[in-house]
Amino acid sequence: MGGSVHILKRWPCGGGMEAIARWHLDRGEPIFAFAGKSELLVGDKMDGGDPAVHHGGAVPDRRVAAVAREACEVWSRARWTGGIFYNGYGLGWGTEPTPEARRILYLHSDYPGFNRWLRALAPYVDGVLCYNAALRDKTLSTVGGGCAERVFSLPLPVEIDEAPALEPPPSRMPVVIGYSGRVQIAQKRLDRLGAFFAALGDAGIDYRFEILGEGDALPELRRRFAGDRRVLFHGHCFGAAYRAVLRRWKYLFFCSDYEGLPVSLLEGVAAGAVPVYPDFHAGKDWPARLDPGLLYPMGDMKAAAEIIRRAETAWGPASWSLFRRRARALLAEHTRENYFAAFDAAVEAVAFLPPRRRQRPSPWLRFTPLWLAHRLEARRRGTHRAKGPRS
Repeated sequence: MGGSVHILKRWPCGGGMEAIARWHLDRGEPIFAFAGKSELLVGDKMDGGDPAVHHGGAVPDRRVAAVAREACEVWSRARWTGGIFYNGYGLGWGTEPTPEARRILYLHSDYPGFNRWLRALAPYVDGVLCYNAALRDKTLSTVGGGCAERVFSLPLPVEIDEAPALEPPPSRMPVVIGYSGRVQIAQKRLDRLGAFFAALGDAGIDYRFEILGEGDALPELRRRFAGDRRVLFHGHCFGAAYRAVLRRWKYLFFCSDYEGLPVSLLEGVAAGAVPVYPDFHAGKDWPARLDPGLLYPMGDMKAAAEIIRRAETAWGPASWSLFRRRARALLAEHTRENYFAAFDAAVEAVAFLPPRRRQRPSPWLRFTPLWLAHRLEARRRGTHRAKGPRS
């Protein structure tokens, strides 16, 4: 099998997905983004050995069919025989330069409408790559166990300066709790912070909460907690400054409605923080390998606060030492070398399997602008209504 092209909705895309794509870009693997800003184009060679990011265009009314034709032309010049479709974006749009081309779905996230969305897509997908074992299990339960040889779990790679310290953290008040990621209401549900803070107060926990990141909900949250000295906003940090903030945190908090496996989760644990994480996959999420008691029912802020209260009152030196040893062992799996070894083996395995059915693009796609295709895709995944009620 020849080289693969990585297909994304837009470039840059931010978060862990962009970090992974850039690692592949560094390896010389080209990227095609259906939308993006032309001034962010990186390189423009496909035959000279230089990696390149190609955009379908930034004009809002570009038609899907035109972008798909451009994609096929770019990929044909790249001698493309396989495509890695990030979160399935672009599948079924007529983006195949050759009939034998393999189509691999790369799942970076779960979705509210995951089962229905994946069942419609699965018959036309040659392979599936998943961020974690829990997502692989959910994929297999959705499409049936007969596809097990086509579905793979990859160790999400992270850059870690040093392994977590083995000694217990010093007892300091207030307890520092942090959130790292996109500052938004949809999916991340940071509108739940008020209920979480109230639950911490009811549990008698003296806390400081720090928010690391940017997003469309940042102005609203700044206004909401402007008079609360316990809430600190760092904005966007990177490099040494980012790691310095993480190292101050004793706990790392998530209150999302759905996730794949956040890079910030692994980075926070590497810095020594204890994750407080929603139970998305019936006890199978990554933090459960550290301690099953770190998962709480989605949306239950009292249960999230109880995790911190229990750790503060019941974890002795032996519990902290066990947590740190498990963290070191688990993070050792998430290296660049392990990731690319698993990725290459999965793609090679798919290449030797018979191709699945080819999906013809719907006739209406030739008349559909990209913005409408984006909206329809969100509806299929159930993310168009993922904000939920504010609390």
